[in-house]
Amino acid sequence: MLSPLETALTGQPFRRLYCRMLDELAQEWSLSRTEAEVMFLLSCDKTLDTARDICETQLLKKSAVSRAAEGLVRRGWLEALPDPRDRRI
Repeated sequence: MLSPLETALTGQPFRRLYCRMLDELAQEWSLSRTEAEVMFLLSCDKTLDTARDICETQLLKKSAVSRAAEGLVRRGWLEALPDPRDRRI
């Protein structure tokens, strides 16, 4: 059973607030919502370092995250480095 805090953080009111804040950030920095979400997630959790990680934690489509990451790389806000152990990453 979820605690009251967990319920609040996973509920619809929290999601609306989160989306509103992302939209404000995206508008301020001329980003798409997905680009803003990727930047926010990367700044909060240093273990998220692949598109797959972000997709799994946020239930976003991989194509949307890949497009957002490509846009951020073009702007110079992200650096894309190949994984020497797995060329798909």
